[in-house]
Amino acid sequence: MKIIENHLNELDRGLCNKNFSFAFPERAAVVRGAISRKINARFVRTPAAPVLSTDLGIRFSPSAQLFYEAHTRIANVPVLSSSDLINSLRKAPLNRLDKLLDAYLLFFGNYKSIAQAILLRKDEILAEGSASVCMQSGVILGALGDPRCMPFFERSEHLYAQKGDNFLAYAVAHRHATTYIKRFHDYDKGILIADTARYTYLNDDDLLTLSAQAMWHNLRGLAVLGQKDFSLAFQEMKISIDLSELTLHKTADRSYHVQLTRYHNLIVINMAQLLLSQVKSHHEYASKAIHLLRNNTFFCAMQAPELFTESISQLAIAYYVVGDYQNALNAGLRALAGLKYLGFLTGTKLIRQVVVASLMRLGRETEAQSASIIYNNDQLGILLWFPPVMHSSQTDINRVIDLQKHYIKKNQ
Repeated sequence: MKIIENHLNELDRGLCNKNFSFAFPERAAVVRGAISRKINARFVRTPAAPVLSTDLGIRFSPSAQLFYEAHTRIANVPVLSSSDLINSLRKAPLNRLDKLLDAYLLFFGNYKSIAQAILLRKDEILAEGSASVCMQSGVILGALGDPRCMPFFERSEHLYAQKGDNFLAYAVAHRHATTYIKRFHDYDKGILIADTARYTYLNDDDLLTLSAQAMWHNLRGLAVLGQKDFSLAFQEMKISIDLSELTLHKTADRSYHVQLTRYHNLIVINMAQLLLSQVKSHHEYASKAIHLLRNNTFFCAMQAPELFTESISQLAIAYYVVGDYQNALNAGLRALAGLKYLGFLTGTKLIRQVVVASLMRLGRETEAQSASIIYNNDQLGILLWFPPVMHSSQTDINRVIDLQKHYIKKNQ
């Protein structure tokens, strides 16, 4: 652990008086908390520090590693070696391993090294590890498409079921099924696992159970879509949205409401993407997808502001897909204003591409060039581009571009 702590201190010194991401201090604090001897030390995390190792979608993203490596370059500090990262996890007490897997994945983003450390401790984790560490191990291996993830999911589900925690037992089985569906494209196996878990664990009528049923229908929709059954996928997604909306109307508890809104946000995005995939043959789906995402963005802004940036990012992409370039530009700029605080580099890059491409589609090539100058010199997404004042002369626009170039040069 001392190597990790020294590395963090070195990064802090190197970043002093430099431009770095707003998300960096919180992510570093998560690691410091995980390596601390105060096992129960916790603090509330913002969307800038998501728990990647409990991802329901079993997604692999290079964003965290890109974020970390960008900061090592700014600080002029060598990247922590894979061997140091692996050894730290190999030597960690088993009762703290879940916190360390979470923190290291968020901060370093090195899936392969973390997975290697998990596999080196596979027998120990499966025999003595908690349900949480088994579940996280399965998610990390599953994100890499490693079939050795399966025993970890099975063990975690068993442990949660033993404790009578049906919601978490289902949540693990959901991840297990998702891995088969999304990473291995074994739709029949994935549906079988999801259906078995649904009828085993989701028999109550509390809000968390209803939200889990919504996610179950959503997952079935994704699976049958993979089997090219669009009609059935649409039906499953529709049921999923209806159930999700029902849970939101029933709860007044803030902590539950945020969690349920997060699930609802994912379901709406999946439904919109489903509709947009069929726009060429069903033109009316374009307006339906936009309507869904607009309502979702307004809802998040009012009820769960921490999800607003993700929701409006998806809206910007949808506007671009359907050819509404002015609204894609407007939504994209709003999204980037929020993304600069979150450290999601891959998401920032995608929305920047939407902004530049929208400007080009609108015939605003000079402004597209202006935006590109900033974006190409700012991997962290800290700098924002804003359109010049309406009706500006070309001379004024060129002056703005020159000022932006000067600002970039000054801050490099």
